[in-house]
Amino acid sequence: MAVEHYPHGGSRGLDVEVPYLGSVKVHLKANAGFYVYCMAQSCDVRMFDDFTTATSDVDACVIVTRPDEFKSRIRQAIATKVPGWNAFDSAVVYVDPFFSRVHQLTPHFCKHFRFEYQKEYRFIWVPPDCGNPAEPAPPDHVPFDLGPLTGCAKLIWL
Repeated sequence: MAVEHYPHGGSRGLDVEVPYLGSVKVHLKANAGFYVYCMAQSCDVRMFDDFTTATSDVDACVIVTRPDEFKSRIRQAIATKVPGWNAFDSAVVYVDPFFSRVHQLTPHFCKHFRFEYQKEYRFIWVPPDCGNPAEPAPPDHVPFDLGPLTGCAKLIWL
């Protein structure tokens, strides 16, 4: 729609033909490798099916009862494994690919909106020198130990 203004005041609306160009593929990519630890902020029964495979059956979940203590412990545990890396945590932003402002998205914390029921929360660790090609690639996996979680979480058997 457009607005046409008359020289002596007044205006009218005009329909404007805009051709449909089709979908445009957009790829978001982080500028360096990073580590991610994913959790859910709430429980939806569908998630148990999402994480069940042919070789593993999901039969328990951990409910974090003291999030600040859990965050502190996981940050400390990972900091000993990858010293100097920057830690961030946030809820995931669920994106409708047809109605999003791609330039405002952070690849580390966004996901397609079809997964919105997961209410995901992520911790990420990025290297201090993001994107430096001279840096060696970090290991694929970093094992860590938080110790007993009895003071900040509960185990629920299904």
